[in-house]
Amino acid sequence: MAEKEKYSVTIMGRSYNLLSDKSPEDIKALEDIINEQIKNIRKDHSSLSNDMVYTLALLYFAEAVNKNKNLVEKQESDLISLKFENENYKSSAKADNEKFIEMNEKYDEVLKLYNEEKKLKNDLEFKIKDMKLDFETKSENLRRDLEVLKREKQGLESQNDKLNKENISLNRAYMQINSKIDNIISELEDIKDGN
Repeated sequence: MAEKEKYSVTIMGRSYNLLSDKSPEDIKALEDIINEQIKNIRKDHSSLSNDMVYTLALLYFAEAVNKNKNLVEKQESDLISLKFENENYKSSAKADNEKFIEMNEKYDEVLKLYNEEKKLKNDLEFKIKDMKLDFETKSENLRRDLEVLKREKQGLESQNDKLNKENISLNRAYMQINSKIDNIISELEDIKDGN
């Protein structure tokens, strides 16, 4: 098994570090596929949040993986059938040499396609897991942020209630002082008029 290398990929403008035994070209190709898919989703649905764009991209890749899985399974079945036919042709004294060569070429072609599809399936599954983990992390961070904001809102509402009560109390005291001042002014005018 090849030794894993550290790569940095950029998805939706954010950089992610990952370890992979894939070639730099394979990693770049996957990065381009993902960014292209996200770009297409953004173009068709510009009002969606990043989380929804991630979700749609995950669904797209899951669908692609599922299609590839079915194709790989069919190719595996075809490969087994071809291998069986190939063995029969090899062991049969009646096998025609030209047919044998043709079957070998078909077998090699199917094997090549099978390996390519299997590689693509593995790459897509890896990307989907990575995107799902990132999506779950973002969702958890948003939930935490929401809880913090709720607590801050409750604190502000409590402070607002307290300030309203203090304001009412100050207004009452102000009115009482004004009333006392009015009484004192009235008494002073009475005293002044009396002299």
